[in-house]
Amino acid sequence: MKSWRPAEYLMEVRGDLRHAFKALAASPGFSAVALISLTLGVCIATCAYSEGNGLTRDLLGVPNPTS
Repeated sequence: MKSWRPAEYLMEVRGDLRHAFKALAASPGFSAVALISLTLGVCIATCAYSEGNGLTRDLLGVPNPTS
């Protein structure tokens, strides 16, 4: 089993990130669509959670809904 060396790991991560950014820069249309999709997904999930939280606070019979 190889020993874990932080410097080698960070150099490998740096190379991976460099490759990822080059690939994204090569196709700006895909990058824009992916970014918009991720943004909308996070927004929709946050709104759904907020609505669910608001609905559960209004339930009758819950003695202390804030805790």
